Amino acid sequence: MGFVGVPGGMRWKFAGVPRISRMGLRTYRMLSTVSGLAGSDVNMFRAKHILLSSKDMAESCQIQVASGAKFGDVAKSISQCPSKDRGGDLGWFRAGTMASGFEKACREAAVGDTVVAETEFGWHVIQVDGKANYPKSMTVQELSELYNNQELRENYQLIDVREHGEVDIAKLEHFEVLPMSEYELWADSVEREGRFDMSKPTVVMCHHGMRSAQMAYYFAQQGFQDVYNLEGGINAWSMAIDDNVPKY
Repeated sequence: MGFVGVPGGMRWKFAGVPRISRMGLRTYRMLSTVSGLAGSDVNMFRAKHILLSSKDMAESCQIQVASGAKFGDVAKSISQCPSKDRGGDLGWFRAGTMASGFEKACREAAVGDTVVAETEFGWHVIQVDGKANYPKSMTVQELSELYNNQELRENYQLIDVREHGEVDIAKLEHFEVLPMSEYELWADSVEREGRFDMSKPTVVMCHHGMRSAQMAYYFAQQGFQDVYNLEGGINAWSMAIDDNVPKY
């Protein structure tokens, strides 16, 4: 999401960020903080903010938060942005969707920092909660090149987010099955226990590429640095690469 100015505050504009469907990821803890990313490669941020009318007010608010006040409580109390109802939480947003001064402050700050920035909308106290690299796309032709080369394939993590019943019908070897609907069962292993190498290129596959797009976005939020969504999913693989893989 991004915001644009309107009298009395801001309104939201859609920025092309996929929404996680309600199916499966019911508790949706997927917006957890990620860190360790910096520089020009970062193109996705998560932040909270408090919008105020003057620099003095913003700096005073920053001191208040640094002294122990909860950011969300302060936002609800004094922010002039409608996001105050969510404690100032703007969620994840892509580079280029926020005012330039706002994005610049998020890019230059470390995760966990609280900084002050000015934009055409006013003065912002910003708490940077996460940085990530937005997922990229991979065609089945590109996957075929690495899939059929063992040495190259071993440099990638391959994850199939379809349900077990779907995998029983059609599958590709070397993909680890991580059903989207079983999030509660595998979340800790991914988010806390190091089940995957976050620095390793990761390809995510589903049936047609929709669920995998959502899950690729999730992996990026967790700090995976090089995530690819397989366009068209296993159906495209069956159509264009290997018709021995059943269609369903």
